[in-house]
Amino acid sequence: MKKIQKIAACVMLLASLLSHEPNFAIEEPNLSPDEENSFFAKNKECPWYFGLKGWGKLKQQAIENDWGVGIESGIGPFVEWHPLNGMGIQTGLLYSYHYLLPVVQVMLDKERLLGTGLWPIKDNAADMLKSFKWDENVLTSDVHKVTFHAISVPLYLRLYPEKTRQLALYGGPRLVVAWGAEKCKIWHMNTSNLKYKLQQRGLLDKNLLSDLFAHTPGGPSQTVDLNMIWNWDLGFEFNGKNGFILGINGWGLVLGYDCSRLFV
Repeated sequence: MKKIQKIAACVMLLASLLSHEPNFAIEEPNLSPDEENSFFAKNKECPWYFGLKGWGKLKQQAIENDWGVGIESGIGPFVEWHPLNGMGIQTGLLYSYHYLLPVVQVMLDKERLLGTGLWPIKDNAADMLKSFKWDENVLTSDVHKVTFHAISVPLYLRLYPEKTRQLALYGGPRLVVAWGAEKCKIWHMNTSNLKYKLQQRGLLDKNLLSDLFAHTPGGPSQTVDLNMIWNWDLGFEFNGKNGFILGINGWGLVLGYDCSRLFV
């Protein structure tokens, strides 16, 4: 009986302690307005933001080791975790359509003269062309049009450098999962047997150029297996107090709306 009384007394004492705030509790330090609004201070508002954004931009993209440039347009929802005043992480699920023209391949005796980077011309391309001989070497070039659909998932680090936190600088990788990619040949050049044709037809033969440059509009399309592509995005956005978003992504324009503003 005494044990039961002791247990009951302990339970009542514990309940009494939990029901009252301790006088020795550590109080959070009082921060000045400047400290509360500092870059690394904790965001006192809701740290989650969500909305919808769309974009259209000029982009460079390698397709099967060929250099290409074209237009990307897309739209989709985004969500952002914003734990600090000056820093956040944004992701989303975005649909985009890609139209690349031209996608270029230039080869001299089966060796590529163009790379896949932003500046495509290889360092040794000029030296190779200087040593080119019409009767010994073969220069070929193909120009294609490539189109495809994609779902992309970005992971952007966003920085808010100024005090109103309306301007955001961002950058990061974007995983692009493509489907329905098609490649259509637009133009073809081949210098093989050019010396023989010059000798047989003469320099002013009008059919000579048609043999050298083959223009094939609306040629047969070929499927392209692109699978997954990694892109890197850099840009900035201005987030208006009314929720509208206006910004730049690479060489393109971004428009959007912060839907979390509707619940404030």
